[in-house]
Formats: sequence, C-alpha cells, structure tokens
Amino acid sequence: MNSCRKTVARSVMSLAISIAAVPLVMGSMVASAKGPDPQGTIYVADYGRNSIDVFGPGAHGNVAPKRVLQGPSTMISGPADVAVDPAGHVYVSDFNSNAITEYAPGASGNAAPIRTIQGPKTELSNNDDMSLAPDGTLYVGNFGSPGVVIFAPGAKGDVAPIRTIVGGNTGIGESNVDGLGVDATGTLYADATGSAAIYVFAPGANGNATPIRNIMGPSTGLASPDDVKVGFGGNIFVSNGGNSFEEFAAHAHGDAKPIRLISGGLTGLSDTDDLTVDAKGNAYITNFNNGSVVEFGPKQNGNVAPKAVLAGANTTFSEPEGVAVATPRALSLTSSTSSTIPLGSATHDTAKLLGGKSPTGSIIFKLFGPGDAACSHKPAFTSPIKAVHGNGTYTSPSFTPKKAGTYSWIVEYSGDSNNAQISSLCRDASETVKVIGYGVTGHGHQAKTTVTLTWTVYGTLKALSFNILAITQQHKVIQMNTKPIHTHSSKTYTFVSKNVNVDIDYFKVKVKRSSGFQTFGPFVVKG
Repeated sequence: MNSCRKTVARSVMSLAISIAAVPLVMGSMVASAKGPDPQGTIYVADYGRNSIDVFGPGAHGNVAPKRVLQGPSTMISGPADVAVDPAGHVYVSDFNSNAITEYAPGASGNAAPIRTIQGPKTELSNNDDMSLAPDGTLYVGNFGSPGVVIFAPGAKGDVAPIRTIVGGNTGIGESNVDGLGVDATGTLYADATGSAAIYVFAPGANGNATPIRNIMGPSTGLASPDDVKVGFGGNIFVSNGGNSFEEFAAHAHGDAKPIRLISGGLTGLSDTDDLTVDAKGNAYITNFNNGSVVEFGPKQNGNVAPKAVLAGANTTFSEPEGVAVATPRALSLTSSTSSTIPLGSATHDTAKLLGGKSPTGSIIFKLFGPGDAACSHKPAFTSPIKAVHGNGTYTSPSFTPKKAGTYSWIVEYSGDSNNAQISSLCRDASETVKVIGYGVTGHGHQAKTTVTLTWTVYGTLKALSFNILAITQQHKVIQMNTKPIHTHSSKTYTFVSKNVNVDIDYFKVKVKRSSGFQTFGPFVVKG
C-alpha cells in the first residue's frame, strides 16, 4: 500500500466495517467464462475505483480493460491486492472492509464473490498485500494487528487463521505489514511499511517468531519496500517506495547488494506500489498516484525505459495498486531419491514432468540439510539450471554430503507460456535421504557349495573384529568363520567359505566395538 494514504485509510475503517455488514444483493449477477483466462492476462486492483480491471495478454498503452469487476454485489472495498490461481479464480484483498473475496473464473461486472473470508475470528485488520501458495494456502499482510495472518486452503467465512506472525521478535512489529512473498519451500518474505528491510521466516513460523534472516543495510538500496515476491530458483523481487525495483539473489541476507536495480528518470517508476513476476521473469509494477502499470523484462537493468506501459484515460485507472498475471495450467511433478546412503556416498534426485503441454522452461534441484527440517536455510547443494524439453524424466547431478543427518531434495520447475510453475514439498517422503555417519554395507553370492561374502565398513565405525552370521533359507543361523577377522575401518573385505551344503539366503555382520557388539544387515546372498 502506498504510504501516503495509510492515515486516510485508517480514518475510513469504521465506515468500511458498516459497508461490509451489508448482505449480498438478491439476484446479483455472476458472469464467468468457461475456464481460466489466457496465460498473460493482466489483473489490476484499482483502489480508487473499487474495481478489478482485466486486460488481455500483452496489453499496453492507452487501452480499455476487456472486462471490469465492480459494483455493490462484488463487496469490493478498497482493493489493495489481487491474485489469481491456475484455475482462474480471482482473489481480492479488501483493505477497507477487512475481507478477502474470491470470484469465479471470468467473473465480470457486478458479480458476487463465490467465497469470502471476513469476521472477527479472521483477525483481518486493514489487510493489504497477499501471496497465494501453490497448495492454496493464503498469506495476508495486515496494517492492523497481527502483522501476518495465514489461512488454510479453502478457508471461508468467519474462520480463524491457521497461523499468525506478530510480536517483538518478528522485526515487523505489531502491524503495518505490506508486501508478502512465499517461495517453493514455504519460506515467507515480508516487509513492514516504513522499514528498510525484508524479514524472512521459516516455513511454519507462528506467533512471536524470530526471522531466520533479514535483508537490511545501506548496500541493499531498500527504501520503504512496498511489495516482495519470490521467483523461480528463489530470487527475491522488491518494489521500493523510493521509486525503484530490485532483485536479490536467492538466500540473500544481511547488507546484501541487489543483483539488479532499476531506477531513474527513464524507468517510469513513480510512487511505486505492488508487483508481480510472470513465468518468463517479466516484472509488472503499479504506480499508484500516476495511474499506470509498467513492465520490465528479466534482463533489464539500470536507468532503462519499461518494456511496456499500461496507462491513459481508456484504462480507467484511478489508483492502481495490486497487480497479477494469469498463470498457465498446472502439470504434474513427481520426484524420488534414495532413502538411505552411507556418509561418503553420493545422492541424486529424479523428477518426472507429466501431463504438460509440450513443457519448456527450466528445472532446478536443491538439497537442504542436514537438520534443516523446514528447508529454509541455504541449500547444501544447488544444481545448475537444466533446460526442459517436454514431458519426461530429469535427473540432478550427484552430490556427496559432507555430514551425516537427514536431507531433503526439492525440485522446482519454472513454468512456461503453457504450463504453470510447480515444485515438490520440503520433507516429502520420496524426497528425503538419510545419510548415516557409519555402518556396514554388504552383498553375497553362492555358487553351488562356495559362498562369497563381501562387506564394507564406512564412516566413523571403529571395528575391533567381525563375526559373520549366515542365515539359511530354513532360517538357521550359521557362523561362517571360526576366528574373528581383525580390520581397520573404511575398508572392504571378502570372505569365502567352501563346502557349504545348504542354501544361504542372507548374512549379517556382527561388529565388536570398544562399546560392545553391534550387528548390521541383513545383506542378500544371490545364487
């Protein structure tokens, strides 16, 4: 929200609450299309006109919206932000009525919302910007308290948020939260109006939570940041109240310098407000007081003219604030990795893109850990970006963890003009790998009466001796050696026994350690 009107907005709160109490008008029209709008459709929340203006893909110049969502039945009151999901549902943050309203795909005119979040239990209080996670979780910033409220997918009515973020430890204070962005792991990025910082919270953060990091300091160039979004690969995009647009590297923290800064007289940035970033990396930014939306390409930098400008009398803009761009349809992403590996061994991830419309774009793999249950810290490994050429299987490079513990792979697909961005989830069962600090691996083979058993000691295991226990198909245990085998750790050993007249099914290795005995296995014997 534009900082110059916060005081005015608060003064109309009591009036807004009385407006919100008006019931839906009987017979109100809900106009909607058969499905979602085309990818690239531009949605603008016009605070001054209480409207959502919808423009076709690529719209620029002094053009009229192709449709407008406006009227008493819409319940739109001071729209501070707008979002759209891949199915085409439109979400509006109504600042003046302390509500979130949702509309059917293609809704137009005086259309009633299909879902509303409003009431004292919601803790919405002059709600401003919002972010919609791929799973439907809705993150909302309040100018009142609490600063951030988070709603479960499908929440409606006078429902309590599943989490709130508020308190002295948060850094964002009790209120005045404006921009919000959520990355593929559920990590939340928030700014507070009047501060010059971005605060980063771990997935699942709740209550008086301390940020896991922040972006703050003179090198950042941040000046009253108004909105923040997170793009493919984790890069952070910020619209500044100081009439600039910045991009920070993924996992930037502290007094980090932006990797891109658009600022200056040629940019058309003036009284900058909210932003969104599309699947191709184009950034759309609203200029609140001069009634325009400017678009910059993913490689533009410095004092440069916008790639496109949407402005003029035909746009009907009064005070454009929120902006969103229609995403393409969602495809299916599945991924898997080895569940357990010994320390010193490599791990890799495999992803499958299914059901996409000739997908292109990029895919990236990240390994978080050890012990990073929320996947919120810097990854232990980040793959190079790989090009996507259609549906199919994509494999990460191998990486050898340096420490034992539990790790989690996350794979992110960038999306393209026909397919939505998508990612796997942190600590997905099929994406978790446990790295064991010490142990024994083994395998065996039986050829008639000769049995060959091989085992490897790895990691920090200090073995004084071994005993080999073979188990027959009849579950009989046979000790294969009469004398213990003395060894050193981190070596491979082979034991051969002849004249074995029973079929061996598997074997175990009994290790004598200074602290006692420990048994590893079973290891399969083939033959």
